[in-house]
Amino acid sequence: MAKMDKANDSFLNKGVTFEGSIKNAGNLLIEGANIKGTIEADGNVNCTLGAIVSGNITAVEVILGENVDAQTEIHASKKLTVKSSARLTGNVTTSCLVTEEGSSFQGMVNRRDQSEKK
Repeated sequence: MAKMDKANDSFLNKGVTFEGSIKNAGNLLIEGANIKGTIEADGNVNCTLGAIVSGNITAVEVILGENVDAQTEIHASKKLTVKSSARLTGNVTTSCLVTEEGSSFQGMVNRRDQSEKK
């Protein structure tokens, strides 16, 4: 994921609980936060450090990192990465799916051509 230095990038950290819709014009970093609802980002969404996400995520690239628990529908126009200790339950639409050894994924995958819009 790109560095968090652009004006439109956002960060939600441990201790944050959010219910509703998030629309972000840049990248979104979620570290340990508890999010329930819809996330739409024009850039990338990176969930890590024990984040809990339930709802829908739409972004260019989505990364589910360390100890993330996601019960969500994911639409990643470029790529979805499920890191080794992440757990994903839900359906996925993406051009590229990467699941690391030790990760957990339960759901269906709909592969799409990268030329299709988000």
